[in-house]
Amino acid sequence: MILAGVIIWFLSNRDGSAQQESSVEYTLQQVTGVVTRIDEQNETLLFYTAEGGVELSLSMEGAEQRGIAVNSISVGSVLQVQYQSGGDNLITAVSVADSAENLYNVQNAVPNNNRVTIEGTTYTIDDKLVCLYQGEAFDVQDISANTTYNAIAVDDHIYTIQIVSAPGTLVFSNVEDYVGATVTLTPITADGNTIEKVLEASMNPIELPSGSFTLTLHRDNKELYSGTIKIEEGQETVVRLPG
Repeated sequence: MILAGVIIWFLSNRDGSAQQESSVEYTLQQVTGVVTRIDEQNETLLFYTAEGGVELSLSMEGAEQRGIAVNSISVGSVLQVQYQSGGDNLITAVSVADSAENLYNVQNAVPNNNRVTIEGTTYTIDDKLVCLYQGEAFDVQDISANTTYNAIAVDDHIYTIQIVSAPGTLVFSNVEDYVGATVTLTPITADGNTIEKVLEASMNPIELPSGSFTLTLHRDNKELYSGTIKIEEGQETVVRLPG
C-alpha cells in the first residue's frame, strides 16, 4: 500500500510572526518481511522483504509514543510494517504479518540450493534468512535431517528458522591404530537405537541425540577400546583414543 502526503511546518521570528513555510513530501509504504538487525542506540532497524529482495533501514524514533510495542520487536520477527519513505524512513505502524505461516517441529527437512521441502511444500530461502539457536545465529548449512526447528514463512518464502533441538556430534582423534575398527554406540540415557560405524582415518562427525552412550571399538573380534561418553545438544564431543 502506498499513500502520498505532505508534512508542513512554519519557521517563526522571535516575535512569533511567520517567516518561512517549509514542507517535506513523503510516501507511506507498507511492507512485509523480517527484522534482520536492531540498533537500539540509534533507534533504527534493518528490515528485509523478499518482494524485490530489498533491505531497508527504518527509524524507530518516537515509536512508543505512536503506540508501537518496541520491546516486542526482535531479530527474526516477521512483521507488516508501515513507514514514511524518504528521510529517516520513520515507522508509523507495526503488526504481525497476517500472511505469516508458522511451521512447527520441522524434521527431516534440510535446506539445499536456497530451497527446502516441508511436508510436500517447497519453500525458498535466501542469504537474508534469520536462523537462530538459543538466541544466537546458527549456520543454516549445519541443519541436518536430525535437526528439529520451527520456521515462519510468507507465501512460499521462509524468513526465519528457530532451531528447537540440534544433534550433538562425536569425533575421534589419534585414530591411526584404530582405522577399520567397528565403532558401537549403545544408548544409556539417550533416545534411539544402537549405532555402528567403521572408523576411518578421515571421517565426518557422527551425529547423535543428547544423552549418555556406551562406546566400544572392536576389530577382528577383539575389543580395542571401551568407555562411556556424554553427548550435549548442539555440542561436539571429542574422544582421544589411547596410543
